[in-house]
Amino acid sequence: MTYEARQRSPLVDSHSRTIIERRSKEVLGVVMLAASVAAAALLGTYSATDPGLFSANDSPIQNLLGETGAAIASPLMLIIGLSSWVIVVFLAVWAFRFMSHVGDERFLGRLIFLPFLIVAASIHLTSLSPHESWPHNFGVGGMFGETALSIIVYAWPTGVEQGEAVSAYLSAAVVALFAFLALGVTAEELASLPRSLSRSGRTSKDVEPAAAEHQPPARSMSGSVLGAFARLRRERDSEAATTPEPETDLGTEEFLEEFDDEPASGRGRRSWRLIGLMRRRSGTELEMLSNGCRSRVVRGVSEPPITRS
Repeated sequence: MTYEARQRSPLVDSHSRTIIERRSKEVLGVVMLAASVAAAALLGTYSATDPGLFSANDSPIQNLLGETGAAIASPLMLIIGLSSWVIVVFLAVWAFRFMSHVGDERFLGRLIFLPFLIVAASIHLTSLSPHESWPHNFGVGGMFGETALSIIVYAWPTGVEQGEAVSAYLSAAVVALFAFLALGVTAEELASLPRSLSRSGRTSKDVEPAAAEHQPPARSMSGSVLGAFARLRRERDSEAATTPEPETDLGTEEFLEEFDDEPASGRGRRSWRLIGLMRRRSGTELEMLSNGCRSRVVRGVSEPPITRS
């Protein structure tokens, strides 16, 4: 004898599971954005005089995040230099992807390229001349970049100077390559970037509040309005030309009798005859004609009495 096992219904259905997964990714994006802001704060307020892993002094801490920020920023700046800002950019970009659900499924596959991006950025920054405000005696790529670039340059077969130039260009190309990979950029996103930029440019041009740019459209709009009125005037004149002229020998009473006999649908055509007749009458006849037509029009639109059979 066999027994069928009773299948349990899932605790959470697929729709609810999808909603929970999306909200979880959005929360992760907010956390990554906060971490990016914190990293930017501790790197932006770094000071070589702050006590850290390789230095100890009694000077006041200038880092915005206090002793913790100084302890994190000091080894990062000493080892990899300004390439530490790659971490800030990485966290910010992926925070946006998680919050907007754009390519967030590629995160784990692209995370492995972050160390290669930091290494390439450190070497490239070392090949550049340091700024006067740089407080250390090595390059802005940190001690790691200084050591790696020295090995590459002195091992270059055609000389040190040519090795430095070639290393700068090659490291820049490698940085661009690993930046696309680590930030989750795809070929489709690169292809759609010019279209999105052109669309945003057209939108900003349309809404730009510049009075000088709005004057030509205003003149063209006024011209189109005047042209429309002119066309309406020509149509009205042509319609008036096709309408037969009012009879000059028609008296006031005769015209009122014809107006009474005219059905309601045809009284619009009688209006031209009424205008012509009113232009040819004296003041007394005009008042009588106007009063007579008004009383007849009112009686014409009134509801007929209900007759029962």
